[in-house]
Amino acid sequence: MDNVSGYVTELAERAERRGLLREELDGYQGECGAFTDEEMAEARALLYGTEESERAT
Repeated sequence: MDNVSGYVTELAERAERRGLLREELDGYQGECGAFTDEEMAEARALLYGTEESERAT
């Protein structure tokens, strides 16, 4: 980023994407129930790799 305006815009866009994702995840859990420990471990492994997911549990 070369300027503050671009940086702030990027932060705002990231926050918006996180908010939309949170809404989707909440909606899914509302329909299908809470994520199981196994589902959360699989998600962590996909996002951070197996080593990181093992440390998070």
